[in-house]
Amino acid sequence: MKNKEIWKDVAGYEGLYKVSNHGNIRSYIKTKYGKDGLLMSLNEGSKGYLLIKLFNAKSVSKKWSVHRLVALAFVPNPENKPEINHKDGIKNNNYFKNLEWCTPSENLVHAFKFGLKMATKGEKNPCSKVTSKQILKIRSLIGTLTQSEIADRFGISQSAVSLIIHRKLWNHI
Repeated sequence: MKNKEIWKDVAGYEGLYKVSNHGNIRSYIKTKYGKDGLLMSLNEGSKGYLLIKLFNAKSVSKKWSVHRLVALAFVPNPENKPEINHKDGIKNNNYFKNLEWCTPSENLVHAFKFGLKMATKGEKNPCSKVTSKQILKIRSLIGTLTQSEIADRFGISQSAVSLIIHRKLWNHI
């Protein structure tokens, strides 16, 4: 259960914006209608994180991840870690108790542990130069062609052919 909503100035935007421990943002910029303290709409970015565009006193804009603003205001970072992790893996749950500072490697380990990131094998791996069909063909050519000849035919290195043959690469096929 979430506690009372607490508001703090956004660092660098004091008097202009406030962020809450629940992940909400308010604008204190007076509008042409004379209103301030308006709750702002948050936008979902392409990676699923909530984003907000803030304007400084000179009207220069910058896009921010809401979870970063919440963490900067409410989550201590004594080890000066650079990234923020959503403990529950839900990218739009920006409640301050769901956020923790982490290193890039800690963030990656968490993503794999919670199934947010999957290891990509075979042709789904963006670095793959061959397909599953080609792997089967490479293995079938052993004994008829040298590893160098196979490598030339498929546009890969001789060492890659060796690793494929000995099932150090593509061992799932």
